[in-house]
Amino acid sequence: MIYLVVAFGVLLVGIVGYLLVVLRQIRAVTHQLDRRSRAGTHHAVTLELINGQLSELVARVNDTIREAENAVARTRQDEQRFRGLIADISHDLRTPLTAVRGYQQILERTELTDDQRAKLEVARRHADELGSLIDHLFEYAYLLEVKPAIAAERFNLTNLVAECLIASADQLGECGLDVRFDPPAPVHLTSDVEKVTRIVQNLVRNALQHACDDLTVEVVAGSPVRIAFTNPVRPDGLLQVDRLFERFYTGDGSRTRTTGLGLSIVRLLAEQLDGTAGASLDDGRLSIAVELPTGPPLAEGPLTTSRSASQ
Repeated sequence: MIYLVVAFGVLLVGIVGYLLVVLRQIRAVTHQLDRRSRAGTHHAVTLELINGQLSELVARVNDTIREAENAVARTRQDEQRFRGLIADISHDLRTPLTAVRGYQQILERTELTDDQRAKLEVARRHADELGSLIDHLFEYAYLLEVKPAIAAERFNLTNLVAECLIASADQLGECGLDVRFDPPAPVHLTSDVEKVTRIVQNLVRNALQHACDDLTVEVVAGSPVRIAFTNPVRPDGLLQVDRLFERFYTGDGSRTRTTGLGLSIVRLLAEQLDGTAGASLDDGRLSIAVELPTGPPLAEGPLTTSRSASQ
């Protein structure tokens, strides 16, 4: 009986010791996975204990990691080819467009009837739209390719938004948009003026292409600062809010007037400035908002500070 108890005790101690070793190996595997995640290493997960089931588990983990890394590498290669394709297309389209505009200028200097001039004006307007689409393609490809160099300075965001709206006043009027912008007290921001200007300009262009009836523009002070464009949605519009910032998404499936890149560029620029861009739909009104930090952005690239742009 005593021998049986002793044998059982020895067996129990052995089982407990084995389980402790197994737990230590599991902790070691967890530590290796954490280290891979933090340091971005590509070392395979190893196991010291010879155990069939644990070895099979670790092998499956390594296979999954390799598949994920290969998928990421393929995605990066596809994205690189996509950027190159966009850049090549936008470059190739500019040459014939330049020729078209040149011949339009020649025609403008010739004797034309009123009807001919009206038709020439239609052709010029469509050429300008095509030029805008090509610029969007080129800008998007450039922003994806180049690491952002941020030139931060303190400026009056309220004035910047007002100036962008004034610059597009004629186009807004032609689209029948009743713009409501009640400038608040000056909202100052330390950021890249050029990039913020491009954000606002793209929001205005998006409103020109898709808004109807009225357009409410807001600049809200705080941390972060908020820029919001709100307008009614067309009743017949098939709008998927969660897809608005996808590249090439146009809302109504149209490809005749827009590339669907405007809001993608807005989000890309906002992220480069450590901000965010989002959209919401409430009671038939779509709101597109950009939030930017009030202090210097932390994106990669040289950071310079200049004097205040607009007090």
